[in-house]
Amino acid sequence: MNESEWSVIAVTALDIGCDCKKEFQVRSKSLRGAAVKAENKIKKEMGDSWQIRSIWWLDSNRSKVGNSK
Repeated sequence: MNESEWSVIAVTALDIGCDCKKEFQVRSKSLRGAAVKAENKIKKEMGDSWQIRSIWWLDSNRSKVGNSK
């Protein structure tokens, strides 16, 4: 099974009425693995006030920006 790309949107715990969010990608074979990697990245790089709002699987066959097919 190959690794897939997952898009993660993290928000601050103080998200009420503010647009405080960041999006980043992780690579993992499963949704659970992506969640663990995202949590680790948040703890190391973003701090305790951030949490995961959503995780989306990115289709490996999608067209990427700048690529023409």
